[in-house]
Amino acid sequence: MKRGIGGAICFLVCLALGMGALPHPNPSYAKSDEEELKPYPECKGPKKRIAIYRFKDGVNNQYSREIQQGLYEALQYELQQTGCFVVLVTNEDLGDAAAEIGHGQSGMSAGAHNPEAGKQLGAQLIVQGALYEVSYTGGKGGNISAPGKFGGGVGLSLGMSKKEAKVVIMVKMFDPETRVLKYSEKAEGKVIKRDVSVGATKEGVVVGGKLNKETPLGDAALRAIHDSVYIILNRANQMPWQTVVLKVSGNRVIIRGGKDVGLTTGETLDVYQPGESIT
Repeated sequence: MKRGIGGAICFLVCLALGMGALPHPNPSYAKSDEEELKPYPECKGPKKRIAIYRFKDGVNNQYSREIQQGLYEALQYELQQTGCFVVLVTNEDLGDAAAEIGHGQSGMSAGAHNPEAGKQLGAQLIVQGALYEVSYTGGKGGNISAPGKFGGGVGLSLGMSKKEAKVVIMVKMFDPETRVLKYSEKAEGKVIKRDVSVGATKEGVVVGGKLNKETPLGDAALRAIHDSVYIILNRANQMPWQTVVLKVSGNRVIIRGGKDVGLTTGETLDVYQPGESIT
């Protein structure tokens, strides 16, 4: 790990006029009738590169197994929707990318768009969620039932139901260079629903790989995701944005990143050169 600083200079980033600041993030999920979701904090600085690893199941009950994959997809989507991050594909999702890069470098294929080794962007922050608590209770009271007279004895039932769901996620944030755990906080989603149901049947908590907000457990899971993104944004806002210098030509310094990550005209950055490497 390189910590030495050979020198520091400041330069003015001059970009094309007409660039806007980063958008204020908006929650992508509709607000529930349970309680208002707290608004996300505003982004500070350019978009930070973030990699999300798949959720660990520390509960391992029937409900945690149902929502585990849906949580990963929801967190990835919600972070992207805030407009505050560049969400990177992790090694878990790269699949055959390494083989494709090797094929492109072998000379067997032609074209300007062959994938090249060493072109991947590094993350500034690695996030992984672990299910800490998942519970669901549902029951009916005051049922009124009628004898089955339809289609082979199928009856009709009317009842009041109360359903409670709770999802707690341990949000872990790692330094990508050292893999040191920097932050660990709990995010929680809780839902209590009372309704009148006629012939109620259990709906899928995850439909098409996505969490179903119409179910108490799906709603609680999405609320926990919202709380997770709130925590991640707060922590990311405390970190300086980082990039690399691509080229220095006279008094011009070319860096990776510009309008695409939210840099605006007039921003001042510190530039460091590598010092002595000490193991």
